[in-house]
Amino acid sequence: MYDALFPPEVVWEGFWAMRRDTFVLSDGVRHLEVLPLGEGRWQIVRYTSPYVEEYLNAALAPGVVLVVEPRLAAVERLDGLREIGLS
Repeated sequence: MYDALFPPEVVWEGFWAMRRDTFVLSDGVRHLEVLPLGEGRWQIVRYTSPYVEEYLNAALAPGVVLVVEPRLAAVERLDGLREIGLS
């Protein structure tokens, strides 16, 4: 039974049109949902895994900000030349 001061149409108005700017990274078993903050920073929104021990890892807790810094690396090509690119 629905019991509230406002009718459901008012409470849920715009709910289905809400946009999520998150990305889901998955290896087929685990799912990590992150929100881009800009400049290589990502905030963890949700982490799901079938392995209970992984929930004890504080680095994967919701709200944690991950910082990804690109690195320049020299790569040897098949023709013997070297290229510099992001890794």
